[in-house]
Amino acid sequence: MTQDEQITLYALGALDEHEQAEVGRQLAASVHLRAQLAEEQAMLHALAAGVSLVTPPPAAKQRVMDRLLAVPVAPRRQKPATLNRPKAVSQAAPRSSLIDALRWLLSGLAIAATAIAAVLWFQINSLRTEMSALQTTLRTSQASLATANARADKLDQQVSAIQAELEAKVADLTNAQANLSQTQNALAQAQSEGNSFKVNAEQSVSQLNQARSELAVVSQPGVRAAALPALNRDYISSTATLFFAPQSNSALVTVAHLPALSPNQSYQVWLIRGDQRVPSSVFNTTDLGEGRLLVQSREPISAFQRLGITIEPAGGSASPNPDPKGLIFLGRVA
Repeated sequence: MTQDEQITLYALGALDEHEQAEVGRQLAASVHLRAQLAEEQAMLHALAAGVSLVTPPPAAKQRVMDRLLAVPVAPRRQKPATLNRPKAVSQAAPRSSLIDALRWLLSGLAIAATAIAAVLWFQINSLRTEMSALQTTLRTSQASLATANARADKLDQQVSAIQAELEAKVADLTNAQANLSQTQNALAQAQSEGNSFKVNAEQSVSQLNQARSELAVVSQPGVRAAALPALNRDYISSTATLFFAPQSNSALVTVAHLPALSPNQSYQVWLIRGDQRVPSSVFNTTDLGEGRLLVQSREPISAFQRLGITIEPAGGSASPNPDPKGLIFLGRVA
């Protein structure tokens, strides 16, 4: 039996006690043999891992042994037999044939296991490569996702800041609009008050000018006052007075207790000379029945004989009211 066969049988546990001990002493003394034993054991473990355990039928062992004994074995070169050892040669031949058959079977199984291991190794490496690529892609995707999340967070912060700024601007705009509305209301009120003040001022200026003109009339040298009698009994309690200077072209007529007319009527003053009726200004009275009118003429007031007051349509007429009841006052200019 060769040393390789002994190592194989030792790995299989097929040696007897004496041979097992002898191979064990050889393994203890040789690193090379221990490495060879490790290879044999690794191969046997690979074979065992790749084959499912099956419980054989009871007659399987006998059939296997019969097949192993029937395998043809190549003749081995043997030394010439001696007379003292014919039995030894005859006993070693069957055992050597069994070992060779086992080695042949194990070699075939080893080749198949190696092929299977190579295929598995290739598949595992392919899976590892694919897994590595997937892991790289996953890490890249995770990094991209993290970058996108960071960008999204930054954009959210920017949007929040813009929204806060926009809300502040809207609040400022609302306050500005409220202030503008208040200012516009105040301006409108001020304009209204200004217009009222302007109207009042204009009225005051007009009244002041009127008062100055009236004062100028009554303060003339030689001014005279003439009472104008009431001709209509409905106005018997009313009075009218004419203030004038003979050579002046202006005069002042004042009335008292003279009822106010409706908006579509006016009192009108007439300067009378013979059949000539010269229309002058129109006026109305206050709620108290008082009124003053400055009469202007192209000629001196003394050039006329009389002065009359009639009721005319609003704005005055070109000729006096023909209705006798329309003539209220009529008096001489003396």
